[in-house]
Amino acid sequence: MISNRIKTGIVLLMTSLVILINVTAKVPATEGDSYGTLLVADSLVRFGKFSLENYPREILDRYGPRISKTQGLPFYYFPLGSSILSVPLVGMARLLGIDVLSEDAILQRIMASMSSVLTLLLMLRIGYRWRDDWAAWLVPGLFWFGTVLSVSTGTALESHDFAIVFALLAIDRVLGMRDEQSIKIWGGVGCALFLAYLTRPTFALLSPFLLIWLFTLSRPVALKAGLVVFALLGCFVLFSLKIYGQPLPDYYIPKRLSGGDPRVALIGNLISPARGLLVFSSFIVVIWLFPKQAIIQRGRGWLFVAIVWPIAHWIVVSRFPHWWGGHSYGPRLMIDCFPGLLLLLLTRWPSLSKVMTYQIRSAVLLLSMGFSVFANTWQGMFNLYTAHWSNAPDIDEYPEYLFDWTYPIFMANEKGHQIRALRFKQEYHKDAWPGKRPTPQ
Repeated sequence: MISNRIKTGIVLLMTSLVILINVTAKVPATEGDSYGTLLVADSLVRFGKFSLENYPREILDRYGPRISKTQGLPFYYFPLGSSILSVPLVGMARLLGIDVLSEDAILQRIMASMSSVLTLLLMLRIGYRWRDDWAAWLVPGLFWFGTVLSVSTGTALESHDFAIVFALLAIDRVLGMRDEQSIKIWGGVGCALFLAYLTRPTFALLSPFLLIWLFTLSRPVALKAGLVVFALLGCFVLFSLKIYGQPLPDYYIPKRLSGGDPRVALIGNLISPARGLLVFSSFIVVIWLFPKQAIIQRGRGWLFVAIVWPIAHWIVVSRFPHWWGGHSYGPRLMIDCFPGLLLLLLTRWPSLSKVMTYQIRSAVLLLSMGFSVFANTWQGMFNLYTAHWSNAPDIDEYPEYLFDWTYPIFMANEKGHQIRALRFKQEYHKDAWPGKRPTPQ
């Protein structure tokens, strides 16, 4: 049993470490898809508009394809949730005389740090609800430092950042209802589920599975929470019809998931040396070497969130033709289902007595944990060569490099880049570096 004093100390230590890592991270990531999020927030503060029509052409041109036209007006293509959540920070920056557009990177990092801290705190809260031993803090900590949560949510204001916060909040409320015998959670659960979707559309998959879990605990509460989700979704459709002239903004339309080869993507999202979840966070596999952990019985409803949701998410994102997520690091598109996997690993994580009993397995687990922290937090946030790995050659033009084990992204270095450049020129026309994909010689 962990005392409250120890819990507080662990929370303060981990929170301080997350902030320190986010502040000192060297790998630049704020000019990816997230570049434009604060532009929308600035437009809302200054003009009260989601459209970017009030900005001159030279400013909009900086954002390239992130700005698209709908009904003749320029809009930010990516989800709206993070922009809306950034309005208070952008408004405060404006009051302080800060040029939001020129300080975009700094403000993104501030918001990313906020979401990282909230993510860690909520994971720890769920861990303490689920377990009363060392796994309650170790597993949540490992999920931030040993997965791409650190890279993706700590270096830029990606749409994942606050979507994961809302997903964790919904899960925490359901656990709170069971632990605290409170049925007044349906409004909070419904709002959290909708906000997760608004911030990142792939979280639409969470709603049915979490509501099924809630239904197994209390039918009236689940039905009320479901009505809140549908009511808010209806309001969003009316908003979209008014602003965009269509039921949903382009990024929210499911047709984006058509095309591509899902068989390759299904394999790549799990075991690719560039995007494989089970490669970058190998402890997820190693933990199954231990016997099943006996914990407090919680029924079976939670399995819909812990197992069915991650599998459904894996299948859906593998339908996306651009399944590797462009110039990102690790399995970025898989992290949306991490709140579910957190529950699963909290359940499976061995007790301290079993760790002492199965020493060889524990040694393997320790190695996998160390590698996961190294591959994600250290390499992903501090090794600048990992940012160049996807550029030379352009991974979007040469996706076969996603399966190249001779030079994986988590081992990127100067010598490796030189060797791959030489090998690339030997395999393709020498004048094709970089540039349009040539015909192999």
